[in-house]
Amino acid sequence: MKDIQRWQDYSTGLSSVRIAGTDFVLTPGQGGLLPEELHGLYIVTSDNPGGIARDPVVNRERRIDMRVDLVSLLVSGGITKMYQSRGSRDASFAAPEVGFAVDMDEADALVFGHAFGQDCIYHLVPEGRILLSCALIQDNCDSRPQPMICSRHSAARDSAFL
Repeated sequence: MKDIQRWQDYSTGLSSVRIAGTDFVLTPGQGGLLPEELHGLYIVTSDNPGGIARDPVVNRERRIDMRVDLVSLLVSGGITKMYQSRGSRDASFAAPEVGFAVDMDEADALVFGHAFGQDCIYHLVPEGRILLSCALIQDNCDSRPQPMICSRHSAARDSAFL
């Protein structure tokens, strides 16, 4: 059974993307356009497939599998960028590093998310982020950009991906 609160946390929570030692923290709210470095990226995760909470060890193993697949795509030229990403405001549904922000084509990003059991992925656009359904049906997903406030922070440490 899906955890509705977990879905609410995911769909309304913050996102954070680390690029070259800078954390771009995106919080829902009216904040203007996102920085150009974020435009076009898709945020994908492998945690809690189907919206059902999984054991943290299982989620970590799934993240490792996703990272291996993404590194393979990066090496082969299937994607051009790959960054760390984080989840909810209070980390209640996610490990500190829950996924990846990738530069790939939308169809591939949706297939990739679906392959890892995700209902939706985020697409970062100048106006904010868009929640895209990985399934054929569009339930619970809104194609309008969600405005975001973006703040930049120097990363405390430039940790490994996992």
